[in-house]
Formats: sequence, C-alpha cells, structure tokens
Amino acid sequence: MKSYLEIKVPIENNAPWFEELRNKICLHGINVRWQNAYYHITVAFIHEEAKDESIRSLFFNCLKWRVAPTLTFDKLDAFTMFPGRHILFLTSEHPSEEFSAMVREVRDTLAGTSCNFDKDFRLHVTLGRVFDERVGIDQLKNLANSIEVQPFTMRLSEAQYREYRGGVIDKWTMWPDKESAAKAEEEQTRTAFQNAFSNIGMLNQDI
Repeated sequence: MKSYLEIKVPIENNAPWFEELRNKICLHGINVRWQNAYYHITVAFIHEEAKDESIRSLFFNCLKWRVAPTLTFDKLDAFTMFPGRHILFLTSEHPSEEFSAMVREVRDTLAGTSCNFDKDFRLHVTLGRVFDERVGIDQLKNLANSIEVQPFTMRLSEAQYREYRGGVIDKWTMWPDKESAAKAEEEQTRTAFQNAFSNIGMLNQDI
C-alpha cells in the first residue's frame, strides 16, 4: 500500500501573491489544474510498507509530544515531475530548525525500518499542476519567481497519515507550546504509574 505523512498548510486562496500567480498564468494561457484547498507538505511518501511494521505507530511516536513547528513561507517556484508535467509551488528558503528537526526524526526513523520510501525531501506546498507540453520549466520558474511573496509565518499543527489516493488512516494535532506538551506527558506518566500500582494491588488481593 502506498501512503504518506503530510503536514497541513492552511493557505488562503485569496492571498495577494496567490491571486497574482493565477492571473499571470491565465494571461500566458497556460493550462494549470489548481489545487483548490487541501494544501500540505509531504514529509514522507511510502511506496511499500513492510508487513511486520506499523507505520501508524511509528508516526504517532514521532509526533505525540512534539510542539507544532512554525514555518515562514517566502518564495514561489516550479519543478518538473516528468516531460510535459510541472508543479507550481510555495516554499520556504530558510526552514525553521523545529520544522527541520521534525522532518529529520520522521525520516530517520523510517530509515531504520524495511519500508520502501522516497529518500529525497523537497519542501514544497503544491499550488497547481501544469499539463502543457508547450510550456518549459524555465518559463514557469521565471513567472513564479517574478512574484514577490511577503514572508508570512504559520504554526503547522495538523498532521495526517493518508493512503495514496485514498482516505485518512490517522491524524494528530501537535501541541501549541512546550508547557502544554510537558504537562500532558507528565499527566500520562502519572496515570500510567497509578494504573500499574492499582494492578499490583489487585494481584496481591488475588494471592
């Protein structure tokens, strides 16, 4: 089964830079299939999951106490998927360390399994897919790069593990700050100890 972990990015369609991009593309008569919401960053794409490993649990362990990272977006660009098909995207030229650390942990953990996943990571939010063999990548890059994106920062708290071209397998909300995460972890640890002692007490009664 093909699947992937994504971080949702709540971009607004009426953002000035986005409207300018769509207008320029339209003026040049370029055929684009716009994403129209559901914007995200793919952290890891898994081509095949090993039968003896739970990727859902792996992602949960990576994210359960993680504070939602911030990311500053500041550039539009394009790349080629294969001849005649290109991607217009939004990206960050200087990703935050907290975001980079999250990506490293997820991908390093995957690397320790026997799963087949994409080894390269390209930080991008797909805005549109170009299906037009008349259009070269240089033209698209020039159009995208000509638009100035006033840097804006988002806290990215929603993560989803999805089946490729399918539904959501699981989803998580990362913590708003370190204090909230630490408090929740402490409470879980306390509850686990209480349950463990309670179980010991029940065993002693049975004896």
